[in-house]
Amino acid sequence: MFRFLFKRTPKPESAASAAPAKIQTPDRAELQRQARDAAIAQAESLSGDEGRAVAFILESEHADARMKAAQYLYAREHLERVRDAMRNVDRRVAKLMQQRLEQLQRQEALTARGIAAAEKAERLVSAPQPMVNQVAELDRDWAALKEVPEAIRQRFDASRERLAQRLQAQAALQRAVLDEVAALQRLRDAHEPLSDEELEQQLTAAEGRMAAHLQSSEAPSLPKNPVLAFQDGVSALRTAMQQRAARREAQAARDAALQGWEEATTADPMQLTEADLRREWAALPALSSEDAAHLQSRFDVLLAQVRAAHKPKETPKPAPARTESRAQPDAESALGFEEALGALEAALEDGSLHAAAEQDRALRGFDLKAIRPTDAQMARLSRLRAELARLQGWARWGGSVSRDELVKAAEDLQGQPMPVAELAKKLGSLRARWKELDTASGAAGKEVWQRFDAACTAAHAPLAEHYQTLAEERRQNLERARAMVAEVREQAQTAGVLGEGVDVDWKALAGFCNRISQNFRRIGPIDRRERKAIDVEFEAALRALTEPLAAQQRHEIERREQLIAEVESLDANSPRSIDALRVIQERWQDMARSLPLARADEQALWQRFRAACDALFAERREAAKVADAERQENLERKNALCAALEAAIDAPVSTLAQTLRATEEAWRGIGPAPRAAQSALDERYANATGALRQRIEAARTQKLEQSAKVLLERLALCRRAEEALISGRTEEGVEAMRADWAALPAASDALGHALQHRFDAALSGDAVASATLEKQRGAVLADILALEILLGVDSPPELAQERLKQQVQVLQSSLGSGQRQQQAQRPRELLLQACSAPARLADQDMARLVRILPLALQAE
Repeated sequence: MFRFLFKRTPKPESAASAAPAKIQTPDRAELQRQARDAAIAQAESLSGDEGRAVAFILESEHADARMKAAQYLYAREHLERVRDAMRNVDRRVAKLMQQRLEQLQRQEALTARGIAAAEKAERLVSAPQPMVNQVAELDRDWAALKEVPEAIRQRFDASRERLAQRLQAQAALQRAVLDEVAALQRLRDAHEPLSDEELEQQLTAAEGRMAAHLQSSEAPSLPKNPVLAFQDGVSALRTAMQQRAARREAQAARDAALQGWEEATTADPMQLTEADLRREWAALPALSSEDAAHLQSRFDVLLAQVRAAHKPKETPKPAPARTESRAQPDAESALGFEEALGALEAALEDGSLHAAAEQDRALRGFDLKAIRPTDAQMARLSRLRAELARLQGWARWGGSVSRDELVKAAEDLQGQPMPVAELAKKLGSLRARWKELDTASGAAGKEVWQRFDAACTAAHAPLAEHYQTLAEERRQNLERARAMVAEVREQAQTAGVLGEGVDVDWKALAGFCNRISQNFRRIGPIDRRERKAIDVEFEAALRALTEPLAAQQRHEIERREQLIAEVESLDANSPRSIDALRVIQERWQDMARSLPLARADEQALWQRFRAACDALFAERREAAKVADAERQENLERKNALCAALEAAIDAPVSTLAQTLRATEEAWRGIGPAPRAAQSALDERYANATGALRQRIEAARTQKLEQSAKVLLERLALCRRAEEALISGRTEEGVEAMRADWAALPAASDALGHALQHRFDAALSGDAVASATLEKQRGAVLADILALEILLGVDSPPELAQERLKQQVQVLQSSLGSGQRQQQAQRPRELLLQACSAPARLADQDMARLVRILPLALQAE
């Protein structure tokens, strides 16, 4: 505890040698500043030479110069080398290198994505059939790229332009094909008035245009439907042309036959018979009812002539006298006969043999004698019945063939491996077609029907077995459903939901309800009469679990909404808001794990909770932006203060202290700067304030040295005057001493005035004053020793005991009185006492006083 009393400082050689050391301090700071400026200038000259910049950064000791040189580095290998070397040396440079590496990585990734997009565009250009959705996806990928090198952009733009041209060509080709299909459809709708030559000419031209479209380089992109529609339309038109030619040939053949028969009848009606005519007429090519109406009427007239020619001639009998009682034709029956005749003709035109047969039976029920139909009606009836007979013959023949085919198909189904559904569908189709044949061509024979029924029954055997298996599965599914109902009821008893529901594992209960419900829905088919009952039992049993669970879930929803409200009430500007939000999020996760809600409720609540969290983070980001703006503004203001301090280096010394105080006060009033720039800013501020303080300290040191020099000269004059007082003085000597004193600066402090008083007393003193010089010598020496103790200056070896004694006294005085803090002001007082008291000192004692005088002045 006494160490501070015995500390020693290096022994200064002299006051004169100590002063120059302090005067050199500003020169060293100036040299450091000059070295830093030179390093910065050298760093600025390294632009464009990254290798030299790296070497400079690794060797330089100045942070600002390293930062300046780091601005010129862009190559990856240089960035990585400097980052690794400066990681623990200069964080600003390391951070800048990391940022540029990340930027370079992002740029490389962006370039790679741009190249991939350009290559994809080139692949689509060379693809045989580029799709529109692929082009849209390509455009979306390219739009997501913000900054791409110009070469890649030009490459992509060229490929995209060629791709756009291909898409336009495809669209034009598709429009042309659709136009051809529409023109062909219009030709199909209006081809009847055209001749075969005109129709063939237009079809050939359309086919040529379509062939040209199909030979286009973009033909693979055409949809199949328009091309197929065009081909179908051409085929339909050519078929219509062939049918029209066939009708003309059939009409010409019938017309030629009628013309020959008419000529033969005119020459000799007896050479033709009605049976031959009907047989030959039926063998001719068939015509539609519209085309055959005129020819049929000519044929009916011909038949009437032939019948008349073959009818035996009777002797005419006198006609009976007409009486009023002769029966008149039944008008109502005649009208019904005409309607039935028209219905028969319509049924034959429609090809409905069943309806035609019904109308024929209706016509046979009319009394022709009472109706007395005309010859035209009889001819028409004969023609229609002949047509009905022909069609019925064809129908019977076709029905027999069709039934044989159905029997063969039914027999082939036996033993064929095929799905049950397909087998049932085929059997149903075969029986339906058999019924249609019964309606269209009459009932089949018993033997054929038995063969068909036996074949269907044999083919149906796998279906019967399958239906039995399905029945067994339905029974087993019913047993499983009943077991699930029992399981639900048992769970309601064991889960504790029927009581207070305090110790219920709600998560397990919710999982059980979901699982059992899904299993029940997937249980499979059950007989319809059992399904409704088992559904009711299951719903009733499950309700005992779902109702308490729903109530608990409603309570859980309220708790979740409370958490959302807590998030919404958080203050984004509070530093603890993030910690509070983390706690709330953990509580949310605990709640979600303890009791899951319905998917819709869970999703809706989670969306609200996440929106509230996102809103809090967004508000904090906004506040952070504001804070960053404020920090940036603070950085600018502090940089301005640093610039003002740097500019004040050449200002008068008297103003520097006030400048420092004002700047420090303004600096403390400014908020924090960005963290990345804080270190450099603090270094700049410390350098600027240090330079000013060095100037102030240098000026103060210079002033103290000047004061010490003047005091030493005054002290030397006082000593000369006192020596002259003792040895005897002369007027010339006194005047010389007065002149030397007057040449010194005027006294401005207490020490100067004390020496002035001492000097004046020495010049005007007498023998009594001379005796006082000897008496006060001991007090002055004691003051000098006390000053050496306080200032840590070594004393002569012979005074070691006295020095130790006085140190102990000082310690006891400070511990007893508690006035230890007052010792900081005693060197000036002791110096004043030692210098103002006239005393005759030896040379070695005077040297001690000269040595400690500058130190005492600096300790003030």
